[in-house]
Amino acid sequence: MNLILLLALASTCLSQMLLTKEKADELRALNTTWNVVDPDQSIFKNMTWNEFASRFKTEWPDNSSLPELGEAVPDGNLRGRRLQGQMSFPESFDGRKEWGKCIHQGKDQAKCNGCWAFGVTNHMSDRFCIAGQDVVLSVQDLLECAEGNKCCNGGSAENAYKHMMNIGVVAEDCKLFDKKCDQCRPSSCKKYKCYKNSAWVSNNTMRAKWEIKENGPITGIYDIHADFAYYDGGVYYRTTDDKIGVHSVTIVGWGKENGIEYWICKNSWGDLWGEEGYFRIKIGDSNINSFMTSCLPFIEP
Repeated sequence: MNLILLLALASTCLSQMLLTKEKADELRALNTTWNVVDPDQSIFKNMTWNEFASRFKTEWPDNSSLPELGEAVPDGNLRGRRLQGQMSFPESFDGRKEWGKCIHQGKDQAKCNGCWAFGVTNHMSDRFCIAGQDVVLSVQDLLECAEGNKCCNGGSAENAYKHMMNIGVVAEDCKLFDKKCDQCRPSSCKKYKCYKNSAWVSNNTMRAKWEIKENGPITGIYDIHADFAYYDGGVYYRTTDDKIGVHSVTIVGWGKENGIEYWICKNSWGDLWGEEGYFRIKIGDSNINSFMTSCLPFIEP
């Protein structure tokens, strides 16, 4: 089979409807720990595979230059503790219950392949509030201004954190999400930053739990598989090897149900999706533990 025919077949597949009753019935027959959406009730009901896949990056981040969690040495007089002494935490922890209004409502990235920016601004808004400064950060400012990234055409969390530490991001009411990507528009509004040298990366579940409990939500990156389009609540685990992209979300806590340990994640697909904008995923599934990141908010004295 020649290359032209293969490309034509791939294009035909991607142009097919994302959700079908037949596939939904097939997934339900597996008796998974997660609920399968009725295609007619899904927010993706009129979407093709190509439109769905365009929301995600296609590759994992390159080898990161960020230090491992616990090895970062932030500048300044910090609020939170940094892996001092023995790590201990409960079997379950939900940041929404622990910090209430500081866990802000998730946003909707719509047709913008900018989950890298949504993941960072979503959880850093929460962290600023937990640290005593209630602000919702502008995802648009990060999208259009972070060097090395491509706005709504993909980007990396590492470049986002460099921007947060060196330049900062304005509040959402100063620059609203409009998906404009042609320039970094100047602003006289206050910039909210992270402490220099406070960004980190980790694949260590225990350290990540400790960090969430002590300092607030973090960003997690994981593989999107085809069956995730059908998720409608419960503890997700993949049933297929059919990977279609890489996605960035906010991890706000963890728990255990029917013997399965899971992360609680805030997505950027609006609150009509999943569990009111959230989902739970089995810890370690779909590489969710492989690239967890965050930084510490700089709070002016």
